[in-house]
Amino acid sequence: MKFLALCFIVAFPSLVRAQSPWMERMGPPGSPVYTDLKMASREAALVYKMHLTGTFTEKQLRVLPEFQQMQGLQLSQNGWSNLPAPFYTLSSLLYLRSEGNPLLTLSDSTPLPVSLRYVELAGTAFDTLPRALVRQGALSMLTISKNSDTLRFPALAGQWPFLTGLHLMNLTTDSTLWHITSLKRLEKLSLYNCNLTTLSPTISSLTSLQELNLTGNKLTSLPRGVTELTQLKRLVLRNNQLTHLSSRICFLTSLEVLDLRGNPMTLYEVECIKVLLPRCDVLFDGKE
Repeated sequence: MKFLALCFIVAFPSLVRAQSPWMERMGPPGSPVYTDLKMASREAALVYKMHLTGTFTEKQLRVLPEFQQMQGLQLSQNGWSNLPAPFYTLSSLLYLRSEGNPLLTLSDSTPLPVSLRYVELAGTAFDTLPRALVRQGALSMLTISKNSDTLRFPALAGQWPFLTGLHLMNLTTDSTLWHITSLKRLEKLSLYNCNLTTLSPTISSLTSLQELNLTGNKLTSLPRGVTELTQLKRLVLRNNQLTHLSSRICFLTSLEVLDLRGNPMTLYEVECIKVLLPRCDVLFDGKE
């Protein structure tokens, strides 16, 4: 049996199993991930997932409109500063991940597929969040990480009415990100290593928020708005500069996990927080 499995891998090197949890959800159960455009074009109607690595010519990319069943697409180290036009024709696309492509923007004239729900972009070079993303009203999850330029967020009021997850990681923004507080359905928010020194007090308007991850910033205090997030179950404040939390933390009655590791707090301060949150698991690694 091992020999047969090895033969299958050797004979079909352009088929691999999906690695991303999001990719696993795309297409019928057990759908393979195609990594070879030429082979995939021979059976375009069966292609639900694709992972393209390396460079491609315009001629090679002309086959992309044939993949009208494709739901999941990963792009890695392709050298693109702009997403080639054929990718905008994938009418069934639900999930898009780009890694290691220094994208400067996305097309303003050609909209992204209206079906697109989940977007992960790593290694980009945006100076402003592309309008093509802001206009993508069906988005449910957006992740941007390792953006090389300072990222500016435009006004988002009325945009992304279905967004439940927003994750910004290992990048620098030009503000306290108050625009994101208009995202009323947001359940998970990560501002991981974003060089933040403060948060907008209007964060209290994120009334559906259940998870807030603020790891790796330069916060010395939390705005009162955080203690008004009554649906919050998980609050991660690792590796900041917090020495004290307001007693209003007790109003987070739904909180199950509070991660304070990597902050210059005293054990006495942490014990006081534990008293205020008796049903919460408070994580801390400091010493007296």
